[in-house]
Amino acid sequence: MRRHRKLSQEQLANLIEIDRRSVHRYETAQRDPALSMLLRMADALDVPVSLLVSGSLELDLRNAHRDARPTL
Repeated sequence: MRRHRKLSQEQLANLIEIDRRSVHRYETAQRDPALSMLLRMADALDVPVSLLVSGSLELDLRNAHRDARPTL
């Protein structure tokens, strides 16, 4: 998803206020992000959390915007 948005690991890390190594660890399944981190990532990438959790880019990204995510 990050690459689809044309963001580097460093850019995403800056958006969600973590270090680049953490982004790398999440992407390579070395660590699992907490729910709060998933929410921050989804917000930064403007996608529903379900898209991040499913790991599937086969979902229609045109419809994967904020209106698909519940508000807290």
